[in-house]
Amino acid sequence: MLAAGQAPITVVVNKVPRSAKKMRLNLDGLEAALPDARGLLCIEEEIPAASSVAHGSFRWDDAPEAWKRSVRELAVVLADDWPRLGLSR
Repeated sequence: MLAAGQAPITVVVNKVPRSAKKMRLNLDGLEAALPDARGLLCIEEEIPAASSVAHGSFRWDDAPEAWKRSVRELAVVLADDWPRLGLSR
């Protein structure tokens, strides 16, 4: 169990299938089990893009739109915590 400490906790779930039928993780249950988490974000499974990451040929210009959206959302959640962490001006 994650416990709230001085630093906020953000959980990122990777390789989330697009089809609910293929989903093996109960996201609502995970969220309920982590009440101290500041955020829970999901990155969709994108096999061709993941393969390009593994092979070192990945370019953000070619990233799937779902990844671009999820990473922007993650950036917002992380940046929102900057003042609490003393990282903002």
